[in-house]
Amino acid sequence: MGHDDMSGMNMPGDEAADGSKPQHEGHGDIGTKPKTSRPEIVAVALLSFATLFVGVWLANRGGNLAMSTRNMRQQMTFDRRFIDMMVPHHQVAVMMAKLALERSKRPEIRDFAQVIIRDQNGEIAEMRRDRKAWYGDERTPDPSDMPMIVEGMQMGADMPMDMRGDFEVLRRDPRDFDLAFLDAMIPHHGSAVEGSQHAVTQAVHPETVGLADRIIRAQEREIDQMRRWRSQWYPNL
Repeated sequence: MGHDDMSGMNMPGDEAADGSKPQHEGHGDIGTKPKTSRPEIVAVALLSFATLFVGVWLANRGGNLAMSTRNMRQQMTFDRRFIDMMVPHHQVAVMMAKLALERSKRPEIRDFAQVIIRDQNGEIAEMRRDRKAWYGDERTPDPSDMPMIVEGMQMGADMPMDMRGDFEVLRRDPRDFDLAFLDAMIPHHGSAVEGSQHAVTQAVHPETVGLADRIIRAQEREIDQMRRWRSQWYPNL
């Protein structure tokens, strides 16, 4: 290679004619980190927040879904449990009313007893038809094994109540029969009203709600009447 061929080349350390150092393409990119722009930082932060939010929402939704499923299951069986309580409850009222037909000395009590027998036997038949249609079986517990109403209207299968005991107390009461009958039937009606009030708000079937409403109205009216009789006939007792 001749001297003239070397004249156009820049050797290491040489500068260009204008005094600047020669540029080598791509050499400046080696070893440097790309900078993250502000929009990218914001996007990552938003994505992290969204992921956390969705995780919390799914956790809460899972808990709420489990609770909703449990509540729905309870609601779907409420009508059956209400019937299983109210039928034996009515049966004992009918037994007490039949005893009144035999022992009462007052025509008002005997007439009242006939109303109880007619109305509550009709409601028993209605509830049994509904139980058969909805649950495939019209059978209900015996009055000696009636499911109890406890807190929140939950029926405790392990806490049955012997409703026949109310009848036996009345049958053996040594007091004037009409006084004993009123003192037994007033709280008996009261417990039916209380159970029916729960049914109005918790029952699934409109037939159950309608029946419960009728029970409330009829038995509250009868409670008022029995209290008036007791006040008039036994003012000092």
